[in-house]
Amino acid sequence: MVLYLFSFFYVEIIQALCSFLTLISATTFINEPLNLAVMSLERILTDILTDSKQPGTTKVFEHHRH
Repeated sequence: MVLYLFSFFYVEIIQALCSFLTLISATTFINEPLNLAVMSLERILTDILTDSKQPGTTKVFEHHRH
């Protein structure tokens, strides 16, 4: 029974899957320059917040004891 229903809706399932993949690829292609700009801003922000001598430590949250 399940295979019969699957064969009945096979074309619709394939069409929905292809439409979804086309939608994802189209929106990714359109937003690619925006994604690259955001990634470069993240890199700049990371360079500002981290100390280049000690990777992984942040300047903002360092506590200096006197």
